[in-house]
Amino acid sequence: MVDNPVIEWSGDVAAVGWIARRLHPHTGRVTSLVPAGFPAYARILHPACHNNGGRWTMVRWADVATVTGAVAHPGMQFEAIASPQHPTDRAPGGAGWRGLPPILGSLTAADVAVLAGVLAAATETPDRCWFCIWEGHGWLQGSPSAAVLTARGAAPVSAIAPPAVLAGPRVRLGGRAYLLYRGPIETAGAFARHPWNQTPNLWWPEDRAWCVASEVDLPSTYVGGSAALAGRLRSEARVEVVSAEPDADITVRGDRINT
Repeated sequence: MVDNPVIEWSGDVAAVGWIARRLHPHTGRVTSLVPAGFPAYARILHPACHNNGGRWTMVRWADVATVTGAVAHPGMQFEAIASPQHPTDRAPGGAGWRGLPPILGSLTAADVAVLAGVLAAATETPDRCWFCIWEGHGWLQGSPSAAVLTARGAAPVSAIAPPAVLAGPRVRLGGRAYLLYRGPIETAGAFARHPWNQTPNLWWPEDRAWCVASEVDLPSTYVGGSAALAGRLRSEARVEVVSAEPDADITVRGDRINT
């Protein structure tokens, strides 16, 4: 079990009703993940990885674009910048990206800590937040769906969520189902460490001042909130953040410059 007593699992799936009412009915747009109606939106780019002499280091998308000769812009998509159809002359030999792509559906532990710090100042209820985790993560149910590899082989693990929650109602949005928990904003990073390495797929404060979405299949996280919050995020040097339009195409087709 998670050794963090502030986490409270919940079956109160009605708490997500306001989000369901404000999501765009068609997939592929920012507001199909984050509720419409916020004054501004921002996009956090999950870092790629590069093997530097046997040591893996995080690499920003803007730096990947420099390597591949792609054009870095707010609507860029990783697949398009990793191997652009029309690379600029900045690319060293026109090489594509040879490192690892970004993690899908999750922020890194470092990035979620930075994000939580910024978001805490943008809500009056940082001590009361809601978090959704996609039900497809095997470690939620424990063994036999998941195990931890040790020097002696695979070791069984206990379920993270209690039986009543596992057997109870799910948050259902956009064709996916999620388990729900709540706690102070710091619990956004409760599962970001090994062996789970997962941040919430959807989270928001009780006062609904902002909403964060990390869709399972995407290498970016989207945030809706005030214009001041979006500006603060873009100015945060520790995380790669770009602006996002609410109706922007979030699929690889949305990068109309590098494809």
